[in-house]
Amino acid sequence: MTILVTGATGNVGRLVVDELMRADAPHVRALTVNPTRAALPGEVEVVEGYVGKPDSLSGVFDGIDTVYLAPVPAAAREVAILARDAGVRRFVTLTGGPGTDWYGIEADVEASGLECTHLEPGEFMTNATIWAEQICTTGEVRGTYPTAANAPIALEDIAAVAAQALLGES
Repeated sequence: MTILVTGATGNVGRLVVDELMRADAPHVRALTVNPTRAALPGEVEVVEGYVGKPDSLSGVFDGIDTVYLAPVPAAAREVAILARDAGVRRFVTLTGGPGTDWYGIEADVEASGLECTHLEPGEFMTNATIWAEQICTTGEVRGTYPTAANAPIALEDIAAVAAQALLGES
């Protein structure tokens, strides 16, 4: 099994690579815009490209079984079609729930006919750091939707679930 991780040097993608390595994934290919600066484990095959520019993906999907798709809404449909045509059978996507900019990724990937697992993690815990200045200067936290129920999630937890889905574990 060969797994492609797109956005492999991003906040979540890098952690997905780490989780796959810990799980002894047979072969991981990492897509990044700058392979020379990727600093990924030696066992990882690093390739250059960006899902936001599908014309940069020539050959990237060759031999790939499963893809972790970093959220790039504008290109999701075209990327899924390229992957399907290269023989990819399954996508694991990082998206958002209805009403978010990322939700359309789900329909775009499903339209390709690929088997899909969609992760809709909600708010990332790391985003809470934006409150630091407010807390220090005013002693308060002000949000756009102060009464909204929310369950922030750690990036590491998202990556762990993504890796399990990529490996076909439940």
